[in-house]
Amino acid sequence: MDDDARIVDRLAMLLGARYETVVASNGFDALEQLNGDPFDVVLLDLRMPGLDGAGFVEELRLRKIQVPIILVSANPNLPAQARTLGISHYLAKPFDIERLEAMVETL
Repeated sequence: MDDDARIVDRLAMLLGARYETVVASNGFDALEQLNGDPFDVVLLDLRMPGLDGAGFVEELRLRKIQVPIILVSANPNLPAQARTLGISHYLAKPFDIERLEAMVETL
């Protein structure tokens, strides 16, 4: 999930060659998709329309949905924000796609 459609499209294209990918344009859409089939990992931006990244994580916990999250953001306080949200995997934008793929593969 990301607030920039170009980033979402590019990530879906790059990762879709190797993984099954599902795109969500906002936190509410992602939560709806997570109520169906299980997911192996979620790529999450902090800034999104409707339900932001922090709200999404809070809602996941309320619904007791367990899924690894990679927080991806241009937020200058990304490490602190990730710790606050209890997320151990994060990448600052712009990031190296190989590093992202390695994180996805690990999770």
